[in-house]
Parts: sequence; C-alpha cells; structure tokens
Amino acid sequence: MKKKFLALALLGCLVLGGCGGTASSNTSSQTSSSATTSSATESTATDSSAVDSSATDSSTAEQSEEDAKKAMTTSLLDDEAEISDLNLAANDWSTFVDLTEYKGLVLRAPEDAVTKLGDTVNITFVGSIDGEEFDGGSGTTDLELGSGSFIEGFEDQLVGHKAGDVVDVVATFPENYGVDNLNGKEAHFNTTINYIEYMSPTQAFLYTVNTSKMKSYPADLHQTMLELLREVFTHTAETYSMTYSEVLDAYGYEEDIITREDTKAWIVAQAIMKSEGVTRDDDFYKEALATVLSVNGYESKEDAIAADMPEAYIDYQTDIAVAMNLIERLSEGYVEPTPTPVETIEESSVAETVTANESAAESVPANESAAE
Repeated sequence: MKKKFLALALLGCLVLGGCGGTASSNTSSQTSSSATTSSATESTATDSSAVDSSATDSSTAEQSEEDAKKAMTTSLLDDEAEISDLNLAANDWSTFVDLTEYKGLVLRAPEDAVTKLGDTVNITFVGSIDGEEFDGGSGTTDLELGSGSFIEGFEDQLVGHKAGDVVDVVATFPENYGVDNLNGKEAHFNTTINYIEYMSPTQAFLYTVNTSKMKSYPADLHQTMLELLREVFTHTAETYSMTYSEVLDAYGYEEDIITREDTKAWIVAQAIMKSEGVTRDDDFYKEALATVLSVNGYESKEDAIAADMPEAYIDYQTDIAVAMNLIERLSEGYVEPTPTPVETIEESSVAETVTANESAAESVPANESAAE
C-alpha cells in the first residue's frame, strides 16, 4: 500500500528554523493539526523545501517581553538530560520533566491597548463592493499590521484602534489584481478588531516547552519518536531518491538532537493534558483528533492508519494541539469567543501572497480568504 504522510510536523523544525506554522486562535475549540508545529517533510510529490519561521515578541504574566521572546527562540535541548531506562507508561510525567508554569500566560493585550504598526491583531471582516458582499471577501484571521499582507491601505486604517472597535476600512483593489469583478474596484470592509495578540497559542506552547526542564528522557517515548523520525525521513529519502543521511543533512538535523527535542515537546504536551485531567476519551480531545485527521485528509484514525500514517504521528499531533488549546483557555484574560456568522474561507483563487517578482497583483488576507 502506498504510504501517505501529509506534512509530518516536527516541533524541532520550528525551533531550529526549519518550517513555519501557527495555531489558529480564532476559536478555542478548534485545534491546529499539521499547522500545530512545523512541517518537516511531505511524502507525496509536493514541495519538500522548508519555510523559514521566526518567533514574534511575546509577554507573560511574570516575565518580561524580552525574556519570553528569548525563551521561545532558544533551542529546546537546553540541558544534558540522559535517556532513562524508565518508561513513561509505568511512571508519572513528573519523573522526567519539571513542567514550567503554563497557566496565566498573557496572550492578548489589555482591552484598552491601542493598535500600532507591528502589532498582530485578530480581526473579523466582511467585504462588499457597491453594497454587495463578494466571494472570498469575508473571514476571521490574524494580521500583522504593516506586513503588507492585505491590499494597500487596509492595514494602516486599523492603527490607533482598540479591541472591540468596528472599523469601516475602505481600500481599492489593484487594476491587475487578477479577478475580473475585483480589478480596480473600491471595497468596504466592515472590520471588527477582536483582540491584539501578544503571543499565539503555538508560541505559548513553545515558551512552555523551552522553559520546562528535562530530568531524563523516558525510554519508551524517546524510542517511539526515534522510530517515527526514521520512518518518515526514510520514506522521504525514497520519495526524492536520496539517502537517509542526505535528508537529515538537507534539513540540517542531527538525529539525536531532533529526537530529544520532539520527545521533550511530546512529554510536555502530555504533562499539560494530565495536569488538567484531559484524557483521550474526552470530547475535548476527540474534537482535536478530528481536526488533525481532517487536515491530513482522513475521516477516522482507522482510515489514517490503514493508509500507513503512523499512529504515533497522529497521537503526537493531537496531544500538542490539545496542550495548546489548554494553554490558551488558561491564559490571563481569556474570554470564550462568541460564534460569528461570518464563514472563514480557507481557500480562494485570489488568496495567495504575491511578490513583486511573481506578479503585480496583490492579496488581501494572504493566508485566509479573498479579501485576500
């Protein structure tokens, strides 16, 4: 049977500067799957190159913004812990790791904070032209003000506002935007600033992992991760007519280091789950699992395993997704989001970010929808 590994996400890639990915914080009940961490490799004929990633500024309740930023960008392997002969299955997680305080992190700015260039804001927008909403013009997304991700003039109009403000953003699509009914048209975007983001759930999880201290690595979890990495990278090597060593070299990985880093991420995720009393039988966990499977193209765990997706990969992804959502729910000032009637468009023919070298066409949100 043909193997089908879609975007195997390895946390170590993100910290080591490999691939980028962030979790969605639009709704706390949703989880990020392969976007939870970074994509290390794909098994089918897709681009195997890595995408650069960098952590943004963050703030925590008890640490300065600069300290938190440093904690997120430091290698996970910040200790000299040895591989234990003890198994996690027979011991409590606290035998192996000192878990940092993950509750009460400051993920969002206070409500009276005013937006400025460089801030990341979560917005919900509804676009219309001549009073009529247009396809792909509505959604909910994170946006860094000043990044140039949206059409010219959009982001500047969100500067100087507070969370909860509703702004009538007026922006004009370029003449050569590439969509007949949008080219050169003036559009109004009814835009709500939901909150100003200090630290995304993904960054908060990285902070928690990086500031937790390993005592030793559980033998069973370390072995499972080592076998998973070898399976995936061996398959990648076969797919691209490379050797196992060449694949590691191409990504700049050392087998021992990346195995320890991902093992640490996994045990921290499990520690958070167990500390909060979340099991794999809970609806909260099952929702996360369903999202992980869906993003990878499967309806059930059995279907994924039958297609040769490693069960360890599924568990690893889901555990981390659940841990991120728990950190977000337990963050300082967290408010359960209210449902919005606006449907986020995940894909659109005009949703790609375009550089000057590729085309003169510009994109409104570059990663969500066709206001994109």
